[in-house]
Amino acid sequence: MIYFNIIFAILSCACGFIFLRKTSKLEYLEIPFIIISLSVAITYIFGIFGYLKPGVYISGLLLILASITCFKKSKKHNFKLDIKNIRYLIFLIPFIVFWKAVDSTYIFSEWDEFSFWGPSIKLIYEYGHFYTKDSPNLGHFIIYPPIQQTFQYIALTLLGWSERTILISQQMFVLSALLFSASRLTKGNLVKTALLFVLSIVFVYSFNYSLSNIYADSLLAAYLTATLAIAITIKRKTDLAILFLAMFVLVLVKQIGLVLSLLVLFTFFSYNIAKYGVGHLKNKKFYLQIIILSIAIIVSYYSWSIYLSIYSQVENPIPKSLDYFMSSEFHSKFEATVNEFIARIFNNGYFNTGHGIINLSFITLLIACVLVFVVTSIINKKQSKEIITIGLSMVFSFALYNLFLLFCYLVFFSEYECVRLASFERYSATYSYALFFMASAILISSLPEKKIASLIYSVVIIVSILYLSPEKMFKDFQKIVPGEYNYQRRMNVERLVAELRGYMKEGDTSYFIYPNSNGFENFVYSYLQLPFKTSRDCWTIGKSYGNDDIYTCNRNISEVASGYKYLTIYKADDNFWNDNKKFLSEGSSAMESGNYKIEITDGKFYLKNITQ
Repeated sequence: MIYFNIIFAILSCACGFIFLRKTSKLEYLEIPFIIISLSVAITYIFGIFGYLKPGVYISGLLLILASITCFKKSKKHNFKLDIKNIRYLIFLIPFIVFWKAVDSTYIFSEWDEFSFWGPSIKLIYEYGHFYTKDSPNLGHFIIYPPIQQTFQYIALTLLGWSERTILISQQMFVLSALLFSASRLTKGNLVKTALLFVLSIVFVYSFNYSLSNIYADSLLAAYLTATLAIAITIKRKTDLAILFLAMFVLVLVKQIGLVLSLLVLFTFFSYNIAKYGVGHLKNKKFYLQIIILSIAIIVSYYSWSIYLSIYSQVENPIPKSLDYFMSSEFHSKFEATVNEFIARIFNNGYFNTGHGIINLSFITLLIACVLVFVVTSIINKKQSKEIITIGLSMVFSFALYNLFLLFCYLVFFSEYECVRLASFERYSATYSYALFFMASAILISSLPEKKIASLIYSVVIIVSILYLSPEKMFKDFQKIVPGEYNYQRRMNVERLVAELRGYMKEGDTSYFIYPNSNGFENFVYSYLQLPFKTSRDCWTIGKSYGNDDIYTCNRNISEVASGYKYLTIYKADDNFWNDNKKFLSEGSSAMESGNYKIEITDGKFYLKNITQ
């Protein structure tokens, strides 16, 4: 079956490539991104109606049928393979390098790969449908839209389950978006495209993202960049259709995608007014375009919202009451959060390059981008109005986006996360990446077209790789393997899970304990135990371990684990057994690490050794 799937995938992509090239005259380097976007959009639509797996094959069949129909309607079959087009193959190098770099033994090892991104795709693959109210171990993350997982599911359906396959599919998605943006913004100049494409990969690591995990942030940044690239380069009806598709998908990459798609719409509106003048406001076709793009956003957002209301019966988090925002408690939190925000935007390390050559703060990066827009508008006087408009609209959007993030911290995040602005740089860099990419693209596009420039560009590419690439990128080029420390922690959990799974039957549940820990092993455990339901909170119980301890629940094991059938202890301490030794059944002993069966006898809670 796997050989059939591989042939089917190759045939679908080839037919999609031919169809898009013949009908839309897209640049060769732009087509992979469009094929992926079409595939995930079609599969997603089938998925929300409960036909996820058929959607994978139907999306491929539609590409094949579209190509056949195109050939039948065409009077001249003028699609030729030009030997000159072999030069495009050089752009496959980054795809091949990252694909080959993923070690054959690769497994997940990062925190969020176990808290949501890994469990969500594992459940989707296990059951063949998007997550529902009955999906275990996802918690409040169940409201996250599933476009990233949809593409991963396509790859897994065709190739079979493998964490390595999941990572590679993520890499291909990100790289295709970056290649699309580089090609679109350099107008087909291959040397400039190559330069921008290579730099775009360097930027991924400079913003402290990576292509060695399945976090959605790098995909969101790359997809936002591609969507913006389309928004400011629309010339034909097919471009509008591509933007419609991209905005539909962008909303579903992550919850914040809705806000980002609205900012793209704002940039599209501003750019068109700058390019065609205020009189363009009287153009009915322009308003029709705005309406069409708005429909893409609305349909995309509500498709997932309606799915959640039907199958998951959950709602988006609701802000606290107005009285809370008037309280002294909120004022203290507001002051602490704003002060932290101000401090963080001036901290270096927001954008880094290799050898410490460039180390920018949030503010410095913003100033650098503004200077690029100003300088290039002076150099390129014919397009100065458009460049300034792009710069102003994106800088304004950048400010709005970060203010919205600040609002989210204050309203939706826990107080612990709020006052510390947990992961702020990672979230903020989504739009920062797009802004910096756009500034770099405009600067590169403004460079002279002379032949001698090709040599200069090539040298710049080599220098950028050797001197500007962060060390993490070089390591990922060579081999992508899990971090040794987290790998060992995962292996320790796997040994306990392997033992326990031999006793578990369908419908069984298990509880996890690791006192005075931050929860990493708990989420690893939840991921490995899927599709069995496990505990999600209170993995450390008893008296608090200190003022900074936000995880320990002041309860005993019988209070938290009643209703579960098994207990796994990763590493117990004296405090745990001092409080809970009384629950051991006759003949059972207190172990530092091991599995127990939970028994309820005459209404009393007991722990019986499984591990000997």
